[in-house]
Amino acid sequence: MKKQILLFLALIMSVVASAQVTIQMEKEGGVYKVPCTVNGVKMKFIFDTGAATVSMSQTMAQFLLDGEYLSVSDIKGVGQSVVADGTIVNHASIVLRDIEIGGLHLKNIKATVLESQNSPLLLGQTAISELGRITIDGNKLIIHIADNELTEEQIDQLGEQAKKHIDAQRYAAAIECIEKIDEAAGLSEYGLCQLCFCYSQNNSHSQCIKACNRWLNEYENTDENGDKYFIYGYMASAYLFGLKDYDKALLWYQKQASLVTNDDDFYENYLRQAWCYEHLNSHKAVDYYYNYILWKSKILFPSLDERTLTSQILNGKIKNTDLGMVYYSMANCLYDIGKNKDGDGFMISAAQLGYQLAQNYCNAYLRQLYPGTPWNFR
Repeated sequence: MKKQILLFLALIMSVVASAQVTIQMEKEGGVYKVPCTVNGVKMKFIFDTGAATVSMSQTMAQFLLDGEYLSVSDIKGVGQSVVADGTIVNHASIVLRDIEIGGLHLKNIKATVLESQNSPLLLGQTAISELGRITIDGNKLIIHIADNELTEEQIDQLGEQAKKHIDAQRYAAAIECIEKIDEAAGLSEYGLCQLCFCYSQNNSHSQCIKACNRWLNEYENTDENGDKYFIYGYMASAYLFGLKDYDKALLWYQKQASLVTNDDDFYENYLRQAWCYEHLNSHKAVDYYYNYILWKSKILFPSLDERTLTSQILNGKIKNTDLGMVYYSMANCLYDIGKNKDGDGFMISAAQLGYQLAQNYCNAYLRQLYPGTPWNFR
């Protein structure tokens, strides 16, 4: 299950939400200031419902130009404005490409640059009107988002947040983000598959099974992207590691095996079926483990034939704890069917490969039975 988690915009069909955003304003000198980010630069604007436009000083505008946060193409012309004391001043008209307030992004907002060097930053009606319905409660600015389609920018943000959480392996946070999308409008085929993935990685086994069943009901017969292979795997893992229902886990691994297209995936699937058979006390586990060992050994040690590999393992010349774990499982299965001598051989090999549980077993039970074996572990 190696599929990369990409393109989170595919999660979203359409989003309708009913929510509000609360912003803590800061009171300074009798006015309230709102934290904003303008074209990527953090600022604090005076929240001024009486101002016609967003405005700033020449000093601030020059700073934005010098830092390339504002471009010459954003300057739209010149004119005159009447400031609060009635004075007429010259100004430049500009467009601010992005003003972020409380996670909401306002695009292409008209603003003025006053000729004064010390003019305050004002958040006027060209921005405030874009916020929709607002409420002011003391120092709290409450922006109401009710029964409106979210903007494209808001949708982009939601998808990007989910992707970042997955990239950082914060699966619980990614689940929360995707579930909000799902609650609002539902998920696409790919989006639902990613929700299944996150549940699986987060060990949310029951939720994973529920989401996988939903995907299968909606998309199993129409899947064009190969997601079915991964859904089968998520189902199987949830039953194996979570619910300990080995019959169902085996069923889903077998269904997944029918879709395998390369040897790597085939034998990794083979190993998982071996785990299921072992828990079900089936003799088939021995064959599945053995075939996996043969394949994995050829991948890891292509220049060694089976006899040479066995000799080098028994002499402690090869260390590989992952392979040792499989040898250990194989040994236990052989013990279960009464093939104790063969089981001892695989147990000693597992110990020599560096698998700790096998080393403990050998030290406790096998060292005295095989005094000629070159024990290289302690």
